[in-house]
Amino acid sequence: MSEIELHIITPLGQVLEAKVESVSVPTTSGIITILPNHIPLVSVLKAGELVTFKDGAKVSYAVWNGVVEVASTGQDTVVTVLVNRSEKAAEINIEQAEAAYKRAKDIQDGIHESDIDFARFESLMEKELNRVHIGRKYK
Repeated sequence: MSEIELHIITPLGQVLEAKVESVSVPTTSGIITILPNHIPLVSVLKAGELVTFKDGAKVSYAVWNGVVEVASTGQDTVVTVLVNRSEKAAEINIEQAEAAYKRAKDIQDGIHESDIDFARFESLMEKELNRVHIGRKYK
């Protein structure tokens, strides 16, 4: 059976390099599932859950904003995911994510919507809420 060569990369380095049967990613247009021999593609990712499948095993990651590229190199399909942050679902510290979300929410509540920091804290809240959601899903 054909496999996909998957790379998940963050600014801190490569998080994952693995052969998988399929990978589902949260794009701004919706969730897409990539299978071997997928057409070439570049898409923007949003905060959400990236899911890989291999030999019936499912592994999930919380990802936060980035891009995905699907390329073919002859017989192989290579998927490169560049994201600001990626964390394996089973390793998410839910209490820490909830506390970070609450801190960002408290700070944002004191900022006017026209302030440039409002968007920064809104983005931070989205990231932490994504971590909480995915962490709870797999605990």
